[in-house]
Amino acid sequence: WALLFILADNTSLKDLNISWNFIRSYATIALLRGFETNRTLTNFDISWSNLGYDGSVALRRVLIANTGYGVL
Repeated sequence: WALLFILADNTSLKDLNISWNFIRSYATIALLRGFETNRTLTNFDISWSNLGYDGSVALRRVLIANTGYGVL
């Protein structure tokens, strides 16, 4: 959950690539919750992550809440 707070409050991170990290769905959901309020991150890559259904729902919520992403 620490990453959630780091991402939510970070004001300098613009690009994040965490692809191919085999992150489980609960960790991915925590990351995505941090993305909901982060307004400086414009590009993130979570390709080849095991999102599963719950992770996909969390990603949808992020994309609705934050429309500033340029590259996913």
